[in-house]
Amino acid sequence: LNIRMGRAQVIMNPIFQKAQTSPKAIVFPEGDNPKIIKAAQLALDSHIAVPILLGCEEKINEIAAANGIEIHDIQIIDPEKFEKFDAYVDEYFRLRQRKGVTRKEAIEKMKNQLNYFGSMMVHMGDADGMISGITSHYPDTIRPALEIIGKDPKYKYVSGCYIISNKNQTYFLADTTVNVNPNADAVADICLATAEFATNFDVVPKVALLSYSNFGSAKGDTPKKMRDALDIIRKRDPQLMVDGDMQADMAVTPELLETIFPFSNLKGGANVLIFPNLDSGNITYKLLSKIGGARLIGPVLLGLSRAVHVLQRNTEIDEILNMTAIAVVDAQHKATK
Repeated sequence: LNIRMGRAQVIMNPIFQKAQTSPKAIVFPEGDNPKIIKAAQLALDSHIAVPILLGCEEKINEIAAANGIEIHDIQIIDPEKFEKFDAYVDEYFRLRQRKGVTRKEAIEKMKNQLNYFGSMMVHMGDADGMISGITSHYPDTIRPALEIIGKDPKYKYVSGCYIISNKNQTYFLADTTVNVNPNADAVADICLATAEFATNFDVVPKVALLSYSNFGSAKGDTPKKMRDALDIIRKRDPQLMVDGDMQADMAVTPELLETIFPFSNLKGGANVLIFPNLDSGNITYKLLSKIGGARLIGPVLLGLSRAVHVLQRNTEIDEILNMTAIAVVDAQHKATK
C-alpha cells in the first residue's frame, strides 16, 4: 500500500493510520468494476476497511480473473439472494410510501439500483459506509443516500468538499459539488461541516469565507451573504478561527492579510476555503487540478448522518483507496456521536 499510495501524500497518513485502528465495513455498489475490485482487495489486505462488493458473485469473480486480480476473503452480496432483501424492501417502502413510491417500485429499486441497496445496507446497520460513483452520475449516488440515510441532525444542508494538496500546503475547499447558490445559513453549515471534517486529518481549521470583497470593501449580495454567514458561524462555534468576507489571495497570503487587515482573527493563512456559490467552488478546484497541478482528493460528502462518499468517473485505484480510508474514519467519527 505504501508503494501504491506514495507516502509523499502526507495529508493522508493520519487517515490511513486511524482507519487501521478500527476498520469499518464499506459497501461498494459498483462491485463488478475492475478498479473497485482491486481497490477493495488492497483495502482489505492493508487492514483499512472490510469491503463488501455488490453484484453477481460469478460475474465479479470472472471480471477479477480477466483482469489478473486475485480476490479472497471479500464478502460479495447479490441483492436478490440476500437474506434481508424483503426486509430492505419493507423498510424502503415504509420510508418512501408517502413520497409516491409503491411497493413494486421499492422492489425494483432494491433489486436493480444498487446505490439504493447499498444505502439501505448502511441504514440497516449491515455496513458502516458506502462508496459509489465510478460508473454513475453524481446525483444518482447522493439521491438514495438522502432518501434513505438522511442528514446529520447538526446540519440542514449537505455539501461537497475537495482536499487540494501541493508541495507546501493542503486546503479544504467547499462547497464544490452540491449547493448552487447557498444562502447565509447554508454557508454557515458548509463552513462548520468542512471545519469538522478537516480535524480528521489532525488539521486545526482556519477558515476564510471568500468573496470579491475584503471586509466590506465592495458592495453586493455576495459579500453581504458571507458576512451574514460569519455572524451565524461565530454564534454556533465561537472557538473556530474564521473570518470574511475576503478575497482568495488575501486568505492564503498571511503576511498580506496581517499587514493590511491586522484586526482579522485569521492568523497564519486559511486552510479551509468556503466559496459563495457552486460556480466559484467548482471552477476553482478544476483549474487548480488542471493548470495548477494540485493533487485532488474527493469529492467528500459532508452533512449526512452516515459515511457516504462519491467517486469521480475517471478515478484511479489509489484515489479509491483514499476515499475508502476517508469513509472508514468518517464512519468511526459518526459512530461516536
